[in-house]
Amino acid sequence: MKTRKLSKFGLTLAVLMLALALLLPGMAIADDYYGEDNPQFTMYKASSVIRPGKESTVTVSFNNITNYSAFYAYAILTASEDNSKLFGDNGGNYLSRDIGTLGKNAVTDLDFTFTPSQDLKSGSYDMTVTLIYKNRQGSSFTKDYDLKLTVDSGTPVDLQIPESSVPGGKAIYGQDFDLNFTLANNGETTARDVRITLNNLNQDTIFQSGSYDSPTFPEIKAYEARQLTFKLKSNADIAGGYYPIELKVTYNENGEDKEKVLTLYVNVEGSPDANEDEDGNKLSVPRVILAGFDMPATVNMGEPFTFTFTLKNTSTDRTVKNLQASLSSSEGTVLPASGSNSFYVSEIKPGGTATLSLQLTTKYDTEKTAYPLAIQMDYEDAKANAYSNTENLTIPVFLPTKLDFQNESYPEYGVVGESQYLSLEYINKGKGTIYNLNIAVEGNMQTDIGSSYIGNINSGSTDSFEVMITPLEAGVTNGRLIFTYEDAAGNPLRTEKTFTMTVEEAPAFDPSMEDPGMMEDPGMMGDEGGFPTWGKILLGVIAVIAAATAIVVIRKKHKAKKQAEEEALFAESNDLD
Repeated sequence: MKTRKLSKFGLTLAVLMLALALLLPGMAIADDYYGEDNPQFTMYKASSVIRPGKESTVTVSFNNITNYSAFYAYAILTASEDNSKLFGDNGGNYLSRDIGTLGKNAVTDLDFTFTPSQDLKSGSYDMTVTLIYKNRQGSSFTKDYDLKLTVDSGTPVDLQIPESSVPGGKAIYGQDFDLNFTLANNGETTARDVRITLNNLNQDTIFQSGSYDSPTFPEIKAYEARQLTFKLKSNADIAGGYYPIELKVTYNENGEDKEKVLTLYVNVEGSPDANEDEDGNKLSVPRVILAGFDMPATVNMGEPFTFTFTLKNTSTDRTVKNLQASLSSSEGTVLPASGSNSFYVSEIKPGGTATLSLQLTTKYDTEKTAYPLAIQMDYEDAKANAYSNTENLTIPVFLPTKLDFQNESYPEYGVVGESQYLSLEYINKGKGTIYNLNIAVEGNMQTDIGSSYIGNINSGSTDSFEVMITPLEAGVTNGRLIFTYEDAAGNPLRTEKTFTMTVEEAPAFDPSMEDPGMMEDPGMMGDEGGFPTWGKILLGVIAVIAAATAIVVIRKKHKAKKQAEEEALFAESNDLD
């Protein structure tokens, strides 16, 4: 009975365990079915550039990291009150965008497009993105994400005078004339509250006729130009020449007041009496010339260089004053590396000189050339008569060469007398051709090639160099790869690559380690061209072993046969009995 009860208890326990196993998955399914969905998201921002006054787009991506979809979703991009100009002058401080459904385990991109205010300053702005959505059960969720936007105003305001003119090509002494010119903004930022004022007018030379005029503009946008005209008049006693007219331009850039002085030149036909002294005698015209200049023997295209030049007053009796020297080149091929391209010299005495210097750079082209450079000199004599002179020269410019290396493999360890492998790749990363490249190896080592002449390497070309080197002495050995070549101007250039090897002595020969059986013994050799003696002995030994083996086998077979015959006779005798 006890055994029977225990069996019933075991059966009952097994049934309960089976029921529990079937019930638990059902409970889990029920919990999953009847529980709340909880969609969760991460957010990241794609790179974007925000420009004041230009339509900009910020793209954010929402990554659903759960198996639950979200519904009726929308997002709000909010700026602080201080940053409200992000969305325009009257754009408020937030933007809202509908999304709809955010699928499970999916990434959804969302664009916020807006036009920032022109007055928005460059910098970093803190924003907030708010994501609002519902789950399958209708519950609402809200989550905030921090977002930082970078505003780049682009290139700053760049006001220039690309062209100017006087009707008829020149002003006539003692007459009114119109000075027409274009004021252009070559920058990417709007200039606001622009005012133009004539700066250096003089009743003895050129002055403003009629009422004083100072035109203003509410704004000059990026890459926009304005046409202006000033009513001017030249003095009746003015001397002929080019006269500088300075324009002071004040403006506001991103909330900051700025000022710039621009200079243009007016060609004036002077009075016939302008170059006479008080006694009516003709005066010699003072001339300023380019007496000399200095610059590097090789000017590489796109690289800065120092240009020094000397101006000389050739007059023997007249001092020149208020000299302005300006450097320019056609199509902007030669530019100041920094600062201005103009110089002011208060005076140069008769026969005197003035030496000036500045950093220049050249436009980056694709071939070797000579760039023109003009030096215009505008100056006055003691009576404020204006003069001008232009000197022209050329600057030979070469494409730069740049020899670089990659995939370098140098041996670190070696043994005296044993060859090691060395290799590398060289590439011309410059725009100019490398001429007459030669590669040599120097150091306490031997090579299989000595030096190697490669020849010319075009821009962007690459090749490899391989050599076997054999160290000659134990210890630390220093080696050098020497690359000698020329640029387009024929200037010799040199580049070195160094490497270091740790070299060990070759192992000494030990006779005791020699295998005696492998030693050569002239006595063991037979006649020249015959079979060696040691070979004959070896064959004899093999023959003896084979014979002994055969004898043993034959004896065993013979013994077995004899035993079999005796057993057969014994069996027959038993049958007879």
